[in-house]
Amino acid sequence: MAKHIQQVRVRSQSPEAPGLKDSIEWVRNIGLTKGLDITLEEMLQKIGFTKERLLSYLRGEYHTMEDLGARLEGAYKELIEGIDRVVINEDLEQILAFEI
Repeated sequence: MAKHIQQVRVRSQSPEAPGLKDSIEWVRNIGLTKGLDITLEEMLQKIGFTKERLLSYLRGEYHTMEDLGARLEGAYKELIEGIDRVVINEDLEQILAFEI
């Protein structure tokens, strides 16, 4: 069995907005460090997305000009404000595996 290695992710200071994948991981893992179990379904509801649309988006089958990462982070602004690094205990693959 492969051992999962935790990684610390530092928030980029780049002017580019984060992608949806990074934002999902960021919100989920910050929530975990604060004792909150923020599910993928909750996150998607906040931005008006479905799991099916997310999977289509991740496969490159659904395109939008909207910055979904910034939209998700805006929905959780109070949770993530001022945090510039987080231990990634669950990456997107793990989050999807638990919820789909």
